Amino acid sequence: MLVGFALFAVDIAMAVTIQAFFRILGLQAGEKIILDAWLPADNLFVVISLLLIAGTARGVTTWLMAYANGVMVVVFETRARRMVIGWALGTRGARVSEVTTLYNDRTISASNFITSTIGVFTRVIVAVLLAVSLINISLKITLLVAVSLALLVPLIRWLDRRISAASHMVHGQLSASVDRLLVGVQNSLLLHIYGTHRHEAEATRSHLTKYGHYYERYYFLSGLKGVLPIILGTWVISLITVASQSIDPMPAAVMIGYFYLFLRFVQSMGELANLGSHLSLTRPRMIALWDWWRTNVANEAPLPQAAVTTADETPAFDPGGPVGWRLEGVTFSYPGS
Repeated sequence: MLVGFALFAVDIAMAVTIQAFFRILGLQAGEKIILDAWLPADNLFVVISLLLIAGTARGVTTWLMAYANGVMVVVFETRARRMVIGWALGTRGARVSEVTTLYNDRTISASNFITSTIGVFTRVIVAVLLAVSLINISLKITLLVAVSLALLVPLIRWLDRRISAASHMVHGQLSASVDRLLVGVQNSLLLHIYGTHRHEAEATRSHLTKYGHYYERYYFLSGLKGVLPIILGTWVISLITVASQSIDPMPAAVMIGYFYLFLRFVQSMGELANLGSHLSLTRPRMIALWDWWRTNVANEAPLPQAAVTTADETPAFDPGGPVGWRLEGVTFSYPGS
């Protein structure tokens, strides 16, 4: 959230200093710029220095956001895998396929889900504050822009439904292929004895083919969703230009700042669309990891500590322990024989 506010502050500084830069070069003569009370717009050295500082601050802020997200991914994956290790080695009924899926695919996807969620918070803060700034510059033009962007809502909702469906199928087909592969490896001898190993390999490949097909559909739809705000933004820029001449005239220098802030707003909306698609992709595996944690870790009592013995001590025999079982009257027969 702090990074989001910092990004907004840098964008405002960039919008103001760009106007001052054009003005001091003589491209905009005698027109006021936004928030010019605090900016000595007639000093070339000051203006260029502020522009360099704002650009550098934006780069540093973007790096900080990427670094923080990366650290959170590593921390989450490490903690989740520690829990998987404790559960897998402390539970007799853990299946190899389930442990492998939890340790790799679900943990990685869940960490990506958390990173995308943090990214959504950051972009929402930036987008909301940029929208407020645009309204502050021109309420009429911003309302017209909002109505134009609202035309995307039905199409984006339609894409969201299909992206969500493709994401669930990606998750299901990958899990099915991993389960089938590991079971096949564990029973490789029997598969070769009965001559069904080729059939089993083909069935596993079938799940993998479907996985690739649904992943391809996901990238097609999510890419389309992410680029829609940018495409419409190009049209809206033309609309802003026309509206600024008739509906709410504004000085050219002010329009430069408005265009910059609007492009940043459209960029934030495009990033939000992409993050929303990524949330749809990783959400099923995040839920699966959450359900596993809630069922196997959150409500589990701590595992009992192993008995500590010295060289001169022998643990007492426990008839109720794992070596104290006695079977009586156990029989088996094949049906019909």
